[in-house]
Amino acid sequence: MDELPHTPTDQFEVRTGAYWRRRRGDGLKIPTVRVVAGPDMLASYAIYPTERVSIGRDIDCDLVLTDHSVSRRHAAVIWSEDALILEDLGSTNGTTIGTRRLSGQTRLPYGRVFYVGNVALRIDMMSIEEIHHLERMADRLNRVVRDALTGLLGRAWLEEELPRVVARHQHRQEALGALFIDVDHFKWINDTFGHALGDDVLRTVARLLASEVRETDQVVRYGGEEFLVLLPGCGEVESVQVGERIRAAIATHPWASYVDEAGPKLSVTASVGGASLWEGESPAAWLERADQAMYHAKRTGRDRVVGSTQIEGGPDLSEAGR
Repeated sequence: MDELPHTPTDQFEVRTGAYWRRRRGDGLKIPTVRVVAGPDMLASYAIYPTERVSIGRDIDCDLVLTDHSVSRRHAAVIWSEDALILEDLGSTNGTTIGTRRLSGQTRLPYGRVFYVGNVALRIDMMSIEEIHHLERMADRLNRVVRDALTGLLGRAWLEEELPRVVARHQHRQEALGALFIDVDHFKWINDTFGHALGDDVLRTVARLLASEVRETDQVVRYGGEEFLVLLPGCGEVESVQVGERIRAAIATHPWASYVDEAGPKLSVTASVGGASLWEGESPAAWLERADQAMYHAKRTGRDRVVGSTQIEGGPDLSEAGR
């Protein structure tokens, strides 16, 4: 077979489509190994027919992971005769499926989670568009001026760009939403599990945020365990809906896999506050309303989403024109 560029281009789809057809409606689906938990979340690799995909910390691996529980060359996934085979490469911390530690090779069903060291992965059938989206989201975390820990935009970007963003949307009379997201009980996480795991939690939350928003949205690490998402075209109702999707993604993430089963249990939730920009409103006043909505979510039980107009005594949503 001719050498193909590892990019899901139209030519790539046409030349390999006979091997990859898993129809859901009329869409072509490609088996893609992807990280589903941990700091390397969003990392992925679309698999060629008959290809052997290596996984490990070595920079020469096809799918490079950064977690120290992963060996330099840890495991491989092979597409052989329309079946996927998972192989452990003599790793130190093992490759596991369920509770079974793998020895040698085994057939791997689509959608089944497996662990390379402590890193959770899964092979999903994905469209060309979905693969491109994952690649773009991962690329966004490596561009512009970024927060060193999470790869998100930093506070400096916000201070420089926010006035221009607000002025542009007010001039065009376009809706603009904001969400403040704060990780609940983060001090307890740091005190109980250590700052290294706390950093892993923040990196994972950053990737969950990036995966749940559009490419036109901006995700900022506002400070500590607090994040800000700017949502062009979203009023408060739409912003709260996005906030609920983010809240659910954080709450249902497999956090228990990050810690030893014999120790304290880890679960992570977040409180979310949303607000849409009003006509003539200053950026500071707008973000203050979103921030106050987030604190109201914390005061009323955490792990919830509150819009600024839902706070008792706040302005009525219909009167605000949103």
